[in-house]
Amino acid sequence: MKTVALKEIIINADIIEQINNRLPIVSSTNKGVMPSSGFIIRGGIDIENVSSMTELDNIIKSGIYQLRLVIGSWETLVVFNSFTGRGGISQIRLTAENVYIRFNTINGNVKWSEWKKII
Repeated sequence: MKTVALKEIIINADIIEQINNRLPIVSSTNKGVMPSSGFIIRGGIDIENVSSMTELDNIIKSGIYQLRLVIGSWETLVVFNSFTGRGGISQIRLTAENVYIRFNTINGNVKWSEWKKII
């Protein structure tokens, strides 16, 4: 059985646009289509201990997060999760002046690398 894209079946571009406008955008709480930015905005995380940031250890869903630091500033966290049993997770932390990255391999053992400054 051959798979055919909906746009190949529907010739009228207006109908395709109407269908697209009615589909919800995926979020952390809703199923839907991927946003045009390509990333799911996951929301904010309060960071109590700026020196250790242990709150980020369990953040493993791919997406963009806002980090709200108790010192009154904010940062952005981008998470990539390969979703395979042999893959891993990358977290990229963007501050006003620097970019940091760390990795976690998924081998039944949750162990994060140290944050590494890349910029």
